[in-house]
Amino acid sequence: MIDFSNSDVLSRWYEAFYASLDQMAPFRENRTEALKEYLGKHYGDFASAEEVPLPWLEQFVDVYTRLLIPSNPKSMVTGKTFGMRSMARDMEAFLNFRGEEMCIGDTLRRWVRDSFFAPFGVLECGIETHEHFEWEGESHYYDEFFLDNIDWDDYLIDMSAKREATVGFEGHCFRMPLELAKADPLFDGVDENGDLIREKLEADHADQFNITGDEKAKSLEIGNTRIWSQDYKDFVTLWQVFFHAEQEIAVIQYSRNRGFAGMPLRQKKWKGPRYGPYMRLSYSPVSAMLCPKPPVAKAIDLHRMANAIMCKLGDDAVNWKRVLLFESGASKDAKKIIKASNGAAVPVADPKNFQEVSFRGIDQTQLAFLLQVYQFYNRATGNLEVVGGLGAQAGTLGQEKLLAEQSGTQVKDMQSTVVNRCRDVYRQMGWYYWTDPLRVYEGERQIDGVEVPVAYELRPEDREGNVYKLNFDVNVYSFNAKTPLEEVADLDAFVMQIVFPMMPVIQQQGGVFDAQSYLRIRSRLANQPYYDELLKWEAPQEMNVPQMQPPKRAGAQGGAPGGPRADIQAGPGRDMQQLTEMLNSAAPQPTGAM
Repeated sequence: MIDFSNSDVLSRWYEAFYASLDQMAPFRENRTEALKEYLGKHYGDFASAEEVPLPWLEQFVDVYTRLLIPSNPKSMVTGKTFGMRSMARDMEAFLNFRGEEMCIGDTLRRWVRDSFFAPFGVLECGIETHEHFEWEGESHYYDEFFLDNIDWDDYLIDMSAKREATVGFEGHCFRMPLELAKADPLFDGVDENGDLIREKLEADHADQFNITGDEKAKSLEIGNTRIWSQDYKDFVTLWQVFFHAEQEIAVIQYSRNRGFAGMPLRQKKWKGPRYGPYMRLSYSPVSAMLCPKPPVAKAIDLHRMANAIMCKLGDDAVNWKRVLLFESGASKDAKKIIKASNGAAVPVADPKNFQEVSFRGIDQTQLAFLLQVYQFYNRATGNLEVVGGLGAQAGTLGQEKLLAEQSGTQVKDMQSTVVNRCRDVYRQMGWYYWTDPLRVYEGERQIDGVEVPVAYELRPEDREGNVYKLNFDVNVYSFNAKTPLEEVADLDAFVMQIVFPMMPVIQQQGGVFDAQSYLRIRSRLANQPYYDELLKWEAPQEMNVPQMQPPKRAGAQGGAPGGPRADIQAGPGRDMQQLTEMLNSAAPQPTGAM
């Protein structure tokens, strides 16, 4: 254990904390400036001071967030031995149930969004050991796994490290009610006199500035108003720090007047995955640097340039004027022209005395340069128009698909990173639940070949010692969000391309196609309840089952393609004929039918 009772050891750790927080200040300031551009001028009174008519940064972040976490990812648990497979499926069902109950998709989406503005998006996960209280706006319950987003302004990491694997410490600050902190038995630290430190805690107020004096991003929402000092009850600011090499965790008080001072309120050995309670998400590591490059860093300069040009073009367009010049002696004729209606004939002494001219207006060179800047921005963000579906880029559908596939390389790389990090989240979540010594997990899951869900129960004695026999993973296909109409298309494709060709094999193995279920499911997905009312089902008639043959290719046994049988062997009419034959042959047979 770290000897915090040694004043030299304690002061050295605190000096390391201050040094790292000071070195993180430029990253916090850059994040706040990027958020100003993202929010624009019309978010509260304290966001961007300049107009942002082209919200390109917002578009970039929103499109990629939807692409990277489109839905709630599902866990996938497999057993390394045959005897663990059933238990693995039970654990998988429980983790998916808890994930939906926790709205884990919302937390992961915010994690992804945070990672665009700061070097890391940060999550804290663990088991909450209090009965119930509010922590940073989130409700946690006794012995329940929690997953919280950590704001970059509240985060601390060892900036002396050159890569993540060599980080010595990391942590975050949080505020909790003073009353709860003083009564929390987990805060069992004592001072040099043997008195409980928690009993001497004092209330403090929220501050709009970080420890190093830079302004917090929260100030963009509420500014420097007095709400920072208007807590509805007394709160205290605490820091939780995890020491990687020592595998220890400590909770330390911090105040604006005294800073980090005194012994920790709590110090204990870490019981959990070796990499600790914090999980970081980033995309672009930098050689010999700890902090990766956030995605907005490559887009914000072009975003600012485009908006500066657009504001100038907008002013020129608003101040554009068209006036009529005339010779000083032709004022009477000029008044005639001014009063004349559109298309009227106006007699004047000399038409050469008049000239129509325009002033200011949009400069075509500036407009062309703005369009070129957009092309640069589109390329810097991985062909945003294509990957985001914001506009057609090719003349045909085939060319559009090809372009989308070629443009999705950057998205695929980032998706791979997000999937790997989500896999780590589910591994940590599974580790905590699996190693819980008391909890019994109950629920229901679907088993192949059984229509109704089957109840399961995972007891501590069953789980003991078997955590390393399981693979905690994430189902990659669960990241693909689909609309009901897309599911209808998948269902139709499954029936036409999989079920039809395999019907002979399915029938040989005793299988039949349930047309009623197919139509019922399709009606529900398409949100068209009257589909199911168009057909009336009666008792099946006795009939001979024809032997189905695989569909013939166009031209087979009937001449060359395009010959006399081409219109029968291929095309929509042939598909309907196959559907009719399949439905007739798959009708349930009464006993004794030949």
